[in-house]
Amino acid sequence: MFLNAITMTYLDIYIDHYIKAWHLFIISFIGGIITNFIFSYIYPEMTSVGGSPAIFVLLGLICIMYSRLPVFQISSKYSLWLIVYIVFC
Repeated sequence: MFLNAITMTYLDIYIDHYIKAWHLFIISFIGGIITNFIFSYIYPEMTSVGGSPAIFVLLGLICIMYSRLPVFQISSKYSLWLIVYIVFC
């Protein structure tokens, strides 16, 4: 859970100036709920707990908003953290 919280913080730093905090919350919240419903439908015997679905919703939002966001530089601290998160989680 700590890793998810740090990742959400760095995602927020990356897209903070391009989308309002309230919209970001709604997108994360609804996207996380929809993702958990889909997971429950595909695997009814399993339980899904955590913030990873919301993180992947935000990563999808970044992919959709790619033309409006600043260039993703590998040398920045937020991009290194996101790459580590995607590889190991």
